[in-house]
Parts: sequence; C-alpha cells; structure tokens
Amino acid sequence: MLKQRILTAIILVPLLVWGIFALPKQWFTLLAAIVFLAACWEWTRLAELTSSLQRVVYCVVLAALMVLYWQLTVKHHPAVKISLYITALLWLGALVWLYMYEAKGMRQPVSKAQRIVIGYILLLMPFTGFAVLSYYTANAPQYILYLLVSIWVADSGAYFSGRKWGKHKLAPTISPGKSREGVVGGMIGSMLVAVLAGSLVFKLQGADWAVFVLITLISVIVSVAGDLFESVFKRQTGIKDSGSLLPGHGGILDRVDSLNSAVPVFVTGLMLAGVIG
Repeated sequence: MLKQRILTAIILVPLLVWGIFALPKQWFTLLAAIVFLAACWEWTRLAELTSSLQRVVYCVVLAALMVLYWQLTVKHHPAVKISLYITALLWLGALVWLYMYEAKGMRQPVSKAQRIVIGYILLLMPFTGFAVLSYYTANAPQYILYLLVSIWVADSGAYFSGRKWGKHKLAPTISPGKSREGVVGGMIGSMLVAVLAGSLVFKLQGADWAVFVLITLISVIVSVAGDLFESVFKRQTGIKDSGSLLPGHGGILDRVDSLNSAVPVFVTGLMLAGVIG
C-alpha cells in the first residue's frame, strides 16, 4: 500500500506542480473544477444517490454552480467572499459537531437530503477558494502550492508519526487509525513549512509572519476535520474508500477531503489578513 501511495504521488505531484505554474488561471480553474467534479461523482455514493441519472444530475448541478461562482469571482462580486466567510465558520462549527459525535455519543444519522446539501458546500467552496487565489493574488501559484504542500506535509507527518508513536486514538469511533500523536506530528511538520515559507518564499516579517503561521495552523487543524467529516459518512454508508481511481490512495474524494475544509479557511484567513483584497 505504501509503495503504491509513493508511486502514485511521484507521477501526479510533478504534473500538478506543472499545472499550477504553467497553466493560465482560466485553465487552472478548469482543472480544479474537473478534480472536484470527479470527487462529486464519488460523493454521490456517500449521499446514497442510487441511480446513474440521479448521480449525473447532481454533478451537473454542481458544475453549473461552479460556472456561476467562477463568473462571480472574475467580477469580484462580494457574494464570493461572503460565501467563503460563511463556509469557514461552518467548518469551525464542524469541529464542535465532530467532538459531540465522537465524545458525547450524539450519532444521529445524517439524512439523505442533508447529505445532498452538504456535498454542494463541501465541493463548491474549495473550488471557489482556488479560483479566488488564482484571480485575486499576484503570486497565486506560490500560495496554491504552499497550501497544498502544507496539507500534504500535515497528512504525511500524521501518518508516519502515528505509526511510530501513536498510542492515543483521536476519534476511535469515526476513524480508528488516527492518533493524537499523529495529528501533533503533522501539525509540527506543517508549522515548520509555514515558518520557512513565510520567511523565505513570501518574505514576511513581524506580525505579518506570525499571522501567516497562525492561518496555516488553523487551516491544518480544520483539514483534520475535513478528513474526519468524510469518515463519518463512510461509516454510515458502509463504504471504506470513496473510489479506486488512485492506486494506494483510494478515490479522488479521499485525496481532497482535507482540502475541502482547509482551502476555504486558508483563503478566508488571507482575506481577513489583507493579503487578498
């Protein structure tokens, strides 16, 4: 499994980095849309949409919403920022919900109608966040790659730290394989990336540097919520992996679950900090 994960990463990561830096922002936005639409197709299983027609219609509606938000982003419409602010607050609320679900035993199944609505928020807003980074920042490729690297480092750090030192389960009911030690290891790794990138790549100093590191820390914490959030629906539907498209990694949704939460929060943080006008 680990060899498959590494091999898949060796093939896909250079292609993704090339796309971030070489593609015009319109084409990169289209690439992001394709990725999240593929994740949408996998989400339809978690939403328990049974017929192919239902699944296709669901994805077509998401595609239409993506086009709408892309147009609003291009026009710098205030609805885009408002939507991201609300989504960031919802993810902070999701941390509380996950705690209640795990620690307090409040495990009422999420209805099919709720899953349908959640899926649209879950996949539309990270797409919108990437579009905002592409269109609103002068050094968009650097910010996009930094965000991806910080989440990758957090995920990898959590995986290896958990295997080495993991003794205390983070959320055994939701995701038995995750440990508190793993989360701490991932956060330490991502903080090192934030410290170095803030100083050497973005040339930040003083308060700006501290705020940048804080935004990264909050985004990484929320990225764990995104991972756990998907796990809740997997357990309720009896699905182990969202798909099998990526050898060793499961499906597309399994790879973007952390980004689903981290991207809106990270972009919102940059907007509040004045990095994004």
